[in-house]
Amino acid sequence: SDFVWQLVPPEVPDGQAVHCGNRAVNPPPPSFPGNFSTPFSQPQFAWTEGPYKLFACQPPQAKDSWRFALYNVVIDDREQHDLWPTLGATLGDAMFRRFAAWQASVIASVQAETRCHIEGRSLTA
Repeated sequence: SDFVWQLVPPEVPDGQAVHCGNRAVNPPPPSFPGNFSTPFSQPQFAWTEGPYKLFACQPPQAKDSWRFALYNVVIDDREQHDLWPTLGATLGDAMFRRFAAWQASVIASVQAETRCHIEGRSLTA
């Protein structure tokens, strides 16, 4: 299957609020680590596999708390029906584990190929 990773939005200016809205209201999946972070501290990410889209957001009022949603974007392209309550612990968790493994491999590759360390909002040698 095809894996696609994207930051949503691609850049969030410092000091600008990020709003999860009603899209992501569910707690993290069972395998979610307490020390999870995204490169450059992005407050949102999305991961798709086949028809499913995993969306996660870190609300500005709860910096230590990520919220999740899961959609079938083939039959629900407006992302109105959150599947997390029924599939979050199984499909959502499996998708998150694959996303986290992919993210770790990209970070390791960047560091190995450039001898730079991803830290904060910049790459440092």
